[in-house]
Amino acid sequence: ADKMDVELVLAAHTKRSLGIANELGVPLKHVDLDSFESVNTLLRNESPDIVINLALPYHDLDIMKACLINSCHYIDTACFESRDSLGFGYKEQWEFKDAFEEKGLQAILGCGFDPGMTNVYIKYASQYLLEEIDTVYILDANGGDNGTPFCPNFNPEINIRELLNDGGYIGNGELIKTDNVLNAECKKINMPELGMMDMYMIYHEEIESLSKNLNIPNIMFYMSFSESYLNYLRVLTSIGMTSIEKIDFGDFKISPIEFLKRVLPNPDSLGANYTGKTNIGCQVYGRNAQGDPASFWLYNVTDHQAAYKDYGTQGVAYTTAMPVVATLKLMLNKKYDYTGVFNLEEYNSSDFIETVEGDLPMIVKKINEDC
Repeated sequence: ADKMDVELVLAAHTKRSLGIANELGVPLKHVDLDSFESVNTLLRNESPDIVINLALPYHDLDIMKACLINSCHYIDTACFESRDSLGFGYKEQWEFKDAFEEKGLQAILGCGFDPGMTNVYIKYASQYLLEEIDTVYILDANGGDNGTPFCPNFNPEINIRELLNDGGYIGNGELIKTDNVLNAECKKINMPELGMMDMYMIYHEEIESLSKNLNIPNIMFYMSFSESYLNYLRVLTSIGMTSIEKIDFGDFKISPIEFLKRVLPNPDSLGANYTGKTNIGCQVYGRNAQGDPASFWLYNVTDHQAAYKDYGTQGVAYTTAMPVVATLKLMLNKKYDYTGVFNLEEYNSSDFIETVEGDLPMIVKKINEDC
């Protein structure tokens, strides 16, 4: 954090993180994330002020519990999901609210780009652009090419599970279930700097928190996929390779999707050959202070090669990481100084925008006039 004496410790359960630790010049501690006692012992020994959880969402509850025991503040980028079933949600993490308040601790959930920056965009619209918000479209488009026939942009296991989960959106204040992405209807959207993109509705966690915290009656999330990508996913699903059910494999059990994750390219390795741009943001519809209909598009465009040149990673990883850094800065500078469990839309959006602006500049356009 700027002009602050901050000591970092990296904890992981794979040797792959050793290179990151060496590059940062920080110690690497081993932790078995499948063992609560291992997590708890790590925090007890290190006594951190803030834990940044970048592990898989299976581990969220254990890490939050260990933070409570050891009096640590908490940040993560994705909501909890069980390893044993498809689906995810904030409910079980929100249930920590009273416990964090009682210990004088703060947990901030979903601090990546989506969720995270998208939540901030919508809060910004509610604070500065619109008196009332009726409808939100969250749009995540990747116009990049990573040079591989099929490779998700982040952890393949989590990404594929997300896409095979039932779709859904908030309509008139109610959650309405839809087909998963393999059977979803394609919506063509002209994304600034990317052009016309094939977008598909999926269920995403910020839908849950935004409908609760900002009382927005209509929220939909669309993500871009090429037909080639979906065809690969259809074939893999049809032959059972995306199943989460454990099967016997020699002397041990493994789910096909875990095996698939290990044979697909690691998303960390994609940066050098990744070209093109991402466009992630929100279309927000409602009424202005005069009571007239108004709508805005708030978004960020990130170039994959520019991200790789500056940080050695592809654009999706870069846009996920920068809001985490912004959240950490705001916590350390006491701008986000509360107790309990929160999502980013519960804070003042201008503080966040100002903190992250140099890294993820926000573009705001009136939809009817400029788009």
